[in-house]
Amino acid sequence: MSNFKGHLTGGLIISSINTLTFTYLYDIKTGIITGGTALLFSLYPDMDIKSHSQRIVTAILTALIIYFLYNNYNATYTAFVGFLIIMPMLGKHRGYNHSIINGFMLCLIWLGILSAFFTINLDTDYIYNIALLSGYWTHLILDRHWKIL
Repeated sequence: MSNFKGHLTGGLIISSINTLTFTYLYDIKTGIITGGTALLFSLYPDMDIKSHSQRIVTAILTALIIYFLYNNYNATYTAFVGFLIIMPMLGKHRGYNHSIINGFMLCLIWLGILSAFFTINLDTDYIYNIALLSGYWTHLILDRHWKIL
C-alpha cells in the first residue's frame, strides 16, 4: 500500500512518460494535456477519503468549474466536473473508486470535459484515455489492491 508521496511520485513518473511520449508523437499541447491528465488521475482514487490527494484534486477540479462558469461554458461541462468531485464520496474507501471498470467510466466523463476545449475525435483521441488509465492504474498498482467491479 502506498501513501500520498508514493502516489505523487508514481503520478509524476507516469505523467512525465505521457508528456514526453505524446509531445514526441503529436505536439507540446497534447503532451501537456496527457501528462496533466495522468498526474491528476494518479491521485484520483483516493478522493473517497480525507487526504492530500482529495484536497489537491478537488482544488484543481473546482478551479475548472470556476473557469467554466466565468467563461459561460455550457452547464454540461460544469456538471461533468462536479460529478467527478462528488462521485468518489458516494462510496466507501477502496470501493468502486478503486476498481478497474471505474477507470473506463472516468474516460467517458473526462472526454466530455475535454470536449469543452477542443473537438474530440474518438478515432484518434484515445490518447487521452491512455493517459487517464495510465495514471489511474498506476495508483491501483501502487496500492496493490483493486477490484474488477
